[in-house]
This record gives sequence, structure tokens and C-alpha cells, in this order.
Amino acid sequence: LADNTNDLVYDETSDNNLRYIGANPNNYVSFNGELWRIIGVMNNIDNGSGSKETRLKIIRNESIGSYRWEYETSNWNISEIEKELNDTYVNTITSLYQEMIDTVLWNLGGISNTSNTPAVFYTQERLSTVFGDNPSTWTGKVGLVYPSDYGFATSGDSTINRTECLSYPLDNWNNYANCYNNDWLYAGSQYWTMSTMSSMKAYYVNTYNGNIESRYVDSTFDVKPTLYLLPSVKITGGTGTSSDPYTLSVYNKNKELSQT
Repeated sequence: LADNTNDLVYDETSDNNLRYIGANPNNYVSFNGELWRIIGVMNNIDNGSGSKETRLKIIRNESIGSYRWEYETSNWNISEIEKELNDTYVNTITSLYQEMIDTVLWNLGGISNTSNTPAVFYTQERLSTVFGDNPSTWTGKVGLVYPSDYGFATSGDSTINRTECLSYPLDNWNNYANCYNNDWLYAGSQYWTMSTMSSMKAYYVNTYNGNIESRYVDSTFDVKPTLYLLPSVKITGGTGTSSDPYTLSVYNKNKELSQT
């Protein structure tokens, strides 16, 4: 990844993750015979047992379809969207790539104030504040992006730079096209994020206006699977462009499993 220094920046959060930014950075990766994209090199990711390591976080470039979160609750653990991703979708991934997916702890902090900068979203996503009987964490394989992932992916431009973009609340980005038009996660149809706004609402990326907004969980939006790779997974080829995506290998018990 060191060759793409113009596309990568540290997010200056408490974990200081290294993230891809800009309208179309060279962060494409071939995974399961599909195009995915690397969100970044994420630090202090818990495996669910308290052991924290650095892991690559990736998102499928295309949606797997449109789904409602759930019928009447924002409890991720019992939601339709969690079951679709971890009972159905994950089984469409070949065994080679399933071995690359790590089971990690995902934060499910509830965020009732929608007017937050990416940095504030990042902090609140990790708090224990929840709605009703919702859990504050979930340990599993396939989730969704967070609102903060979307915000931190902007590079801004010569008119509104990245620092200025990150100072604006994400529910007000409709007024700052320079921010969302230079954010590679602003693409395609509207899609769900991992975070909840109330016991019956969750956040989504509104690709009509560039905002992070909330909607009732029985609404239908696109779903883009997001996951963390094992710390042992390495980039072994490619340049990260859509025509020459990165390729991956994982070393497990002295046996290399390679993607072609």
C-alpha cells in the first residue's frame, strides 16, 4: 500500500487508522472473484476475546441487493440484515476466501444525535449507549460500514479541503458537494450502515444528497457487505486499480492459500 501515499491518510482518531480517501483511489481488491475495495488499515480490532490487532477492512464494490434492516427493531443481533449477511451471503463465498475472513467484535453504539462530524460519529459508534434491549457489541464476520467510514473517505479538494470537510456534520453534507463528490464511498444507490439512531431507525448513506441520514428499519436500501481480513492476510500482487486489483494470500499453518 505504500505506493499509494496520495490515496492514504491517517484519520487522527484514537486508533489512528490508515484510510483510503478521494473520489476513486486505487484501493480495489479481488476477493471471492469479485471486486471489493479496501476501506483502510484498521488498528486495535478486537477478535471478541480482548485480543486486538491491525486488520484490513474491505467492502464489496457492488451491493448484493436491497433489503430492509428488520421489520420493527434496530437490534442487529436479531435483524433480517444480519441473518442475510451471516447465514445466507457468507455461504456464497468460496472456502478459500472464507478462510481469509476474521471474526471480530463490531461496535453497535446507538447515536440519537444525527448532526455529527465523522470524528464524533467514530467516538459514539464505540460507546455502550444503546436503545432498549439492543446490544452494544456483536461478534461476527460480515457487517456494514459505519457512518464514520463514509465521512473519513473524503479528500475534499482545492476549494474545500479535507480538514474543512471533516469539520461539517454528516447530515449537512448536502451543502458541500466538494466533500461528497471526492468521497469514494459516495457511489451507487442509497445503502445501509451499521449504526442505529433509535430503537426503530438506522443510518444510511443518502447518495442523492451526500448526507448520512436515518430511516425506519423497515425501509429498503442497498446492502454492501463489509468485513475484516485475518491479520495474516497479505497483499501479494496487483496495483489496486479496477482493472488490476490487489490480490491476496493468507498464511495458515505454513500453508499459503493464494488468489489468482
